[in-house]
Formats: sequence, structure tokens, C-alpha cells
Amino acid sequence: MTLGKVPLANLRAKGDSLTVGIDVGGTKVAGAVMDSEGHIIKRVRQSTQKESPDALIRQIAEVVRCMVPAERLASVISIGIGLPGQVDVEAGTTYSPTNLGWPETSIIRAPLEEVLGRPVHIDNDLNTAVLAEWLQGVGMGCHNFCYMTIGTGLAVGMIIDGKLYRGAHSVAGELGHVVVDPYEEYCSCGIRGCLESLVSGPNILRRFHREAKQVETPEQEAPQGSEDIFALASKGHPIAAKVVRDTARYLAIGINTLAALLDPEVIAIGGGVSDAGAPLFEALDCHLLLWESAVVDKNVRVLPASLGSDAGVVGALIMAAMRHDKLE
Repeated sequence: MTLGKVPLANLRAKGDSLTVGIDVGGTKVAGAVMDSEGHIIKRVRQSTQKESPDALIRQIAEVVRCMVPAERLASVISIGIGLPGQVDVEAGTTYSPTNLGWPETSIIRAPLEEVLGRPVHIDNDLNTAVLAEWLQGVGMGCHNFCYMTIGTGLAVGMIIDGKLYRGAHSVAGELGHVVVDPYEEYCSCGIRGCLESLVSGPNILRRFHREAKQVETPEQEAPQGSEDIFALASKGHPIAAKVVRDTARYLAIGINTLAALLDPEVIAIGGGVSDAGAPLFEALDCHLLLWESAVVDKNVRVLPASLGSDAGVVGALIMAAMRHDKLE
């Protein structure tokens, strides 16, 4: 992959400099090195060591050293890291009790800069992913763009007037905790009927089992994840088909709410649930028409995200380059 498309040509560095991107998730740490021409020249992927902040900091440092030989470490001009949780960009900290299981705010940037001796920049992993889709994916050329990720949770990264938007407290984009059905079951946040509690992967599975409770389902058809439910729906399984329709209906409500609030050019849908492909997007298209508001511009496009699991690490590289050049 080459990171050299406009406007990323402006982010190219001089000489033999290197840029490092790290995407930290609840289960994996993915790293990549980019040369001065925008080519990814090395990748690493490991299981996340999240026993403690110190363990993760050691792992990130090891990942960098694994990708960049000691004699070339001085050539690294910037290291970008996407982290789960509430990230304070200025303080260099994250609060991630859910994804990483840490009950306290943890300092990440300062100890990494001390260990590696190179500039380190951190941000929320959704913000790095939206940068990737905006500058390298389906959002290229957009001035207002949203990237919605649906996996174990749901959140939205936002580009507004050509700039990444974090909000006053760096927690903007929590669309998953907007109530769409106050009579549904409780969300993990304690509120009843949040969007996330209805369309995230684990909750799609939960709703299937709730619907199937009174129906004998052959053992070979018992789904283990949301992807199995979409597959069953494609084969005409009545309960799975209903769950997919309901998922699309709730998701359409959330998308139209987002479109009405922000009026973006494109809303990209990514994350594990979006891997269902046609069964999800065909149902979603039907419900988007049903829930379409007269005040929402009909030119707002809803598209599958294009970078898949690469979005996080590509976005971390882009963020590192932008922070180095102070273009963000």
C-alpha cells in the first residue's frame, strides 16, 4: 500500500526518514512503518498485552524495535498510536476500563517517548480510523465525512469542515448511546434502548436468541456470532431474517439522525458487523428510504468502508505524519 494520494503527497518527508503507526485494540496490536515516499515497508501484528499499562507500553516499544532496526531508530520522525478509550491528546493519557480493563487513567505518551527517544502522538483509535477512510478510503475528496464502526460497540468518527472533530471533552461521536427504542432492553451503559444495544455484534446475537427462545432451532443452525445470523438470513431462516430487518431498521434511524445533524457528504460503515456485506447493506438501503427525512439531503451517501482492518494502522501513520508537519 502506498500513502501518496492527494492530499497525502503533502505529508511526504525528506530523505530516508521513517514514520511509525501503531493500532492498539482489545485483542491485537498492529504496527506499520512508512518510508518518506509513503510506502508501507514493514508490518507487525501481536496479541495485546493488556495486563497493565506498563505491559502495553513495553509491548509497543518492542513492536517499534521489531520493525525498525536500532541503527535506523534515529530516522523515525514521528510515532502515531491509536488507542481505545477516552484519549486525552494533550496529556497523552487514555481511560479504557472496557477495552483494556484498566480502571484508572493511564499515561502512555511520556513513558514511550522516554524509552524510544522519538516523538510520540496518541489519539482515540476511532479518530485514527476516520482519518484513514477520509484521506485514503471512501471519504477521499470530502469536506464533511463520517465513519461509523459497528463491532462489539458502535461509534462515529467525524470530519467537519475538513477537520477532525473530537468535541469539548474528546468523547464526540458516541452515537451508540443515543436512544432509538426506550422500550428495549438495557444497554451496558445503564440506559434502555441505546442504538449500540440493538445493532452491535453481540447484541444482534442476543436478539436472535431472544426471538428463538420459543422455537426449536436445529443445532447445526445455532449461530455463534452476528456473521452466522446474516448467513442464515440469506438462506431464508425466518428468525434470522427478522433480526436482520430489525437491525437495519434501528441502524437506519441512527444514520438518518447523523445525517440530519451533520449533513456529511458520505457516511462510511465499517467494523466487524459491516463484514456481512450485501445482506446488511441491502436491508439497510430499504430502511434508509423508509426513515428518510425531508430535511436530510438526498445526496448524503451511505457506503461500506473500504480499508477494513487496515484503517486503524493506516490512520495511525497518517496521524503521525500530520502531527509531525502540524497539518491537523
